[in-house]
Amino acid sequence: MRITSYQKLILALVISVIVAGCFGYIFWWFFSTVVNARTSLENLRSKISAQEEDKISIRKEGRLLEEKKEDIDRIRNFLVEREQPVGFIESLEDLARKTKNTIVMDLDEKQSSIGKNLVFRLTVEGKEESVLKYLELLELLPYQIYLTEVSFQKLPGARGGVTSRIIISIQVRTK
Repeated sequence: MRITSYQKLILALVISVIVAGCFGYIFWWFFSTVVNARTSLENLRSKISAQEEDKISIRKEGRLLEEKKEDIDRIRNFLVEREQPVGFIESLEDLARKTKNTIVMDLDEKQSSIGKNLVFRLTVEGKEESVLKYLELLELLPYQIYLTEVSFQKLPGARGGVTSRIIISIQVRTK
């Protein structure tokens, strides 16, 4: 069987189309691989850039914390330790002693367990001037204190010099 020149031409064209298709597919595959690699590289560069910015920001924040450490410590002194409120309680008792009042103090454990505050109920008895002085000095204590309830009572008759009572509910911020 003899192959005519026409058949040779067709065969050559078919082989050429197949080879051209293979080369085209190979070119497309390489091209898409390069595009994907370039996209991945850009993503990595942007992630590296973001991490470098985060690193710079963290360093700045660290320096700021070190610069402001004294201020932060001073602010922490305004807060009472939840587990050890002894210093705060002693300051309340000391105020009562200085103003010549008697004080009864209760901790409201139910409300204190809910938030970030310790809740106390204070009953201060003494002369009217000294009870009011206690209230003034209470506001000047170096703690973050919220007065939530204040009830002032004048007592009938002078029992040992006691003429007034003030009942105060306070919340003090804890660490």
